[in-house]
Amino acid sequence: MTTATAGTVLTCTGTTGSWSQIEYNGQTVYAYSSYLSTTATAAAEDTSADTVTSSTTDVPTSTEEVVTASGTVYVTDGVNLRTGPGTDYDIVTAVPAGTALTRTGTTGEWTEVSYDGQTVYVYNAYISTDSTDATLSSQSGTLTIISEANVRSGPGTSYDVLGIAAVGDTLTITGYTSTNWYQVEYEGGIGYIAGNLVSAN
Repeated sequence: MTTATAGTVLTCTGTTGSWSQIEYNGQTVYAYSSYLSTTATAAAEDTSADTVTSSTTDVPTSTEEVVTASGTVYVTDGVNLRTGPGTDYDIVTAVPAGTALTRTGTTGEWTEVSYDGQTVYVYNAYISTDSTDATLSSQSGTLTIISEANVRSGPGTSYDVLGIAAVGDTLTITGYTSTNWYQVEYEGGIGYIAGNLVSAN
């Protein structure tokens, strides 16, 4: 929906697992509870490395040329995507843990990725190439397919395709992984769908 900066005051309306349900601009949205505090002083300063909004000098700017690379990387913690390989470059957006990104190159301690049609950069410390690192948590409800999606046998594009879910299809959620894949009931068994292709209810 949006990115809230450190210190933002939110109204909590409920909790579910590791997430907090909050009211934001008249809408019901969710934020990961680890990044929230009920104490105002705890929210006064953002000291994270490159998570959400940071200008720390601990993250170096690469002066190396971009070397072509390919494959998928998975965000392991909420992180900024930037216009260049360093914290002095503008932030394009912030993405949550579990987001899958298409890698297009590497430069120093940064990875060049494709995101929403743009070439952006993410710091290597916050990504992994192994989708099997995904931690499955229990989750219930339903999801609606918003873009034609492969249903796979595991939480990653390296797993076999079990079938294709059409736009508008509704499936029952049985779990969610830290790499942004939903575990769902599918044709009498279990399948997985990438979180960016669905709307969860």
